[in-house]
Amino acid sequence: MANVYSTAFIFQRGLAGNATYTVPAGFVVVVRDVDVYWGQQPVAPTGLVLGAAGQAFWSWAGAIFAANNDNWRGRHVMNAGDVLTVSVTNGNADVSVSGYRLVAP
Repeated sequence: MANVYSTAFIFQRGLAGNATYTVPAGFVVVVRDVDVYWGQQPVAPTGLVLGAAGQAFWSWAGAIFAANNDNWRGRHVMNAGDVLTVSVTNGNADVSVSGYRLVAP
């Protein structure tokens, strides 16, 4: 029986731009949780979470001068060598991405 525990993939405070995580050789990753917080800003904070093919599997959008948070709960599977990207496309945000890093069969 495998030991399964949560792993932090991306934890970034005040992210403006991109943060990435590459799945290591010999592992499969299951992204379970994405949490985003943004403070009051003179722009509307927006962002995307991208999978291995560059496809967005979640996005968020805030409002000008309105602090808030948003989250995604799910199961997005990624294989060894795949790159997970969080892209804050406007403004900045605190971002936490976690899930499971499993030994590949």
